[in-house]
Amino acid sequence: MTAPLGLRIRRRLRVLAACVEGPADVRLAVSMLGWRLVLPGLKWAFPLPRLVRLMWWSGEPGPASAERNERIATLARALSGPADIRALDNCLERSLLIYRFLSKAGAEPELLVGFSRSMGPVRGHAWVILDDQAFSGQDEPVDEFETVIRFGRGGAINPSSRAPGSPASKP
Repeated sequence: MTAPLGLRIRRRLRVLAACVEGPADVRLAVSMLGWRLVLPGLKWAFPLPRLVRLMWWSGEPGPASAERNERIATLARALSGPADIRALDNCLERSLLIYRFLSKAGAEPELLVGFSRSMGPVRGHAWVILDDQAFSGQDEPVDEFETVIRFGRGGAINPSSRAPGSPASKP
C-alpha cells in the first residue's frame, strides 16, 4: 500500500533536512530548488542539446569533493519527489540538476540519454556518469538502456558510441 501524499512529502523534507549541515548546504539546496522549479518549463522550451549546454556551470568551479558530490545527488533526489508520482520525479530533470551542480562542484559529469525496449513499450531514461561509472545518486539500473546521446563538458555532444553501464549503440 502506498503511503499518503502528505506522509511521502514529509519523508522527503526529512531527507532534505538531513542533507543540510550548514549555510553552504542551505545555499546549495535553495539554488537547486530554483532550478528544479523552472526545469519542467525549460525542457519544453529548449531542444535538449541547448538545455544541456545551459545546465553546465560556466563559471569558476569549486573544489572537487566526493562528499559534496554525494550531497548533490541526495539533494537532487530529495527535490525530485516521490518516485511513484511521475510529475514530481522525472529522470531528465533530476539528471540535469545533478549534471549542473556536479560541474559547479568541479567534477566532470556526463549526461546520458537512452532507450530500452525490454519489459514492453519503449522507455526513455536519462542518467549521469562520473569517472566512467553511473553516478551513485541514481537508483534505476542503466544497463538495460541503449545510449542514444551523451553530453560531456560544456554540454558538448560526446561522439563516443558506447557509454559505461550501457550496451554498445548499434551502427
